[in-house]
Amino acid sequence: MTVQTVRSGAFLLAVAGMAACLGACDGSGCGDAPKDPQAKPGASGASGQASGSGEVAISQNTQNVINSPLRQERLPKEGAPRRETKPEPQAGAVFAEVTRSVYEPKVIKALGAVLVVSYTPGCKHWNDMLAALKGLSEDLAGKVAVYRLDVSDPEQAAVLPSGMTRLPVPGFAYYESGQALGQRQGLPFERRAKKRGEPREDPEQYQQRLRLWLRDAVAAKNFNLPEPK
Repeated sequence: MTVQTVRSGAFLLAVAGMAACLGACDGSGCGDAPKDPQAKPGASGASGQASGSGEVAISQNTQNVINSPLRQERLPKEGAPRRETKPEPQAGAVFAEVTRSVYEPKVIKALGAVLVVSYTPGCKHWNDMLAALKGLSEDLAGKVAVYRLDVSDPEQAAVLPSGMTRLPVPGFAYYESGQALGQRQGLPFERRAKKRGEPREDPEQYQQRLRLWLRDAVAAKNFNLPEPK
């Protein structure tokens, strides 16, 4: 027997041994868990188990979740100023109408200061007083709420403080936290008449005097102020 024959026989024996080893491993790969002999072929794709190509199969729903864009949370920017709500004035620049039905919540139960002016639409002095009160409400915006109350209906006058009547008008009632602190009925003064060669006081001058007098009366909580000189 030659040396070449011996080498050929040994090679054949080695190949046969490797085949037997692979058959015993059953194709599961060294270090992996053995395959379940009862597992059905083709079921690994949906369950995410290893496929024959060595890749993990992912379901369509899972793929959609992975590929979906990240949700952007709306967080305030660092250093951005925070918005703070400011309390609004009780009345606007032009004072509003108040009626008997809302007198209690707007006047009696108001936390701040309130001035109520009673009037009748047909009063000859009302136009001058209206302009003066509009200016006053601008002066006091955010500090004192200024309302007007039509007392042409006698029932409306019933909400005024004790001692005030429906007439004469205009009437002034000043409140703080629901308590009447000052009141007056009738004009504090009328337009200056022509004298000593001076022209009669024009409406704008008269309205401005009324506006200043009313502002002083509210500041002092006293509606018996003397007429300005």
